[in-house]
Amino acid sequence: MKEALLTALEPLLLQRAGTLARALPAERRERVRRLARAASVRENLAREAREPEAIPAALCLGREALALSTSALLASRGELEGDALSPAEAWSALERQGLAQRELEQLMTSTDPALADSLGLEAQQSLQAQLDQQLALLRSHYEPRSLRQLAVARGLRLVALLSLLCFAVLAFVAVTVRP
Repeated sequence: MKEALLTALEPLLLQRAGTLARALPAERRERVRRLARAASVRENLAREAREPEAIPAALCLGREALALSTSALLASRGELEGDALSPAEAWSALERQGLAQRELEQLMTSTDPALADSLGLEAQQSLQAQLDQQLALLRSHYEPRSLRQLAVARGLRLVALLSLLCFAVLAFVAVTVRP
């Protein structure tokens, strides 16, 4: 029961994120934050490009996002030497970590810049969905925010929840008291 309640409250309390942030040494945090931010920007742009003619470009951005996110994960563990990984290097690292989704192998290891363009719409959409899943999985393994940023986020979420509850009570009272 307690475990289920904590799981339900996790998006509000951010306990798992706090645990990951506490485990990340300060000297690595900035590097992880930089890589995670670069991955996030590319992922967001890829997510916005959902029209059929833009999907190949979105897949290229998603591919870069996956490589940067993998780099952030390895940096958080102290396993990244040098700069961000290339997509092919990221794929190899994901395989070693046991986190690779086979459907993405060709996209990640190909040297053909027009590979996504040569696929049919269904294959492109399938790859897009797989990229989204893979990126979400990787994000769950590292936390680029500092403990202070997490505390602020937690506070804002609590304030929003309490405001919503107050509004609901006031609305209920207004409806039931009305003659």
